[in-house]
Amino acid sequence: TERSDTEEVSTGHVGQRKRKPRLPSAGGSEDKAAAEVSSRHVSQSPSALFGQPPPPRSNQGSTDGRAPWLVAGVGVRYTRDSKPCLGWIVKVYADMAHVVSSLADVGDDSDVHAVKGSQTQPSECAKRGETVYVFDGPRRGGRGKVV
Repeated sequence: TERSDTEEVSTGHVGQRKRKPRLPSAGGSEDKAAAEVSSRHVSQSPSALFGQPPPPRSNQGSTDGRAPWLVAGVGVRYTRDSKPCLGWIVKVYADMAHVVSSLADVGDDSDVHAVKGSQTQPSECAKRGETVYVFDGPRRGGRGKVV
């Protein structure tokens, strides 16, 4: 006979049921439902997860469609009044970035420009010791210095 996940308990209260445990008993016998659940759930070890190649991404490198370098603190090239400019991203909203000119003083947010992500490019590193941000590849999100 098959039984449900609950059993009737004879305590004097009508309709009260006790839950049947899903873990195997001390005797080691598992019921059929618990065996099915445990056979479906197979977890991988952390080393197996890190050994797998990353999932394919779009040509921009981001799953949400925006440029992957749209991260606060990253230096970018952009165009303002048909002139090429350099600046730093201060804030990111969806596909828009608030950029401060590289000529502005530190902490001077009076000259902030809203620039579309598609109208920016990451600035390139030119010298040793410059701080870098990895925005594509297996080490995405990493920060460091040019050696």
